[in-house]
Amino acid sequence: MQRKTKGISLKTIILLPSALGITPSEFINDDAFLACNLDL
Repeated sequence: MQRKTKGISLKTIILLPSALGITPSEFINDDAFLACNLDL
């Protein structure tokens, strides 16, 4: 049985930047993650 999540897991936050060749902190520090750029 598969479970659907509503958010992004820590595993995804680690794997995605790794695939892009950057560190997780570089990924999170991007301007795209500023509060003014997020639809909350």
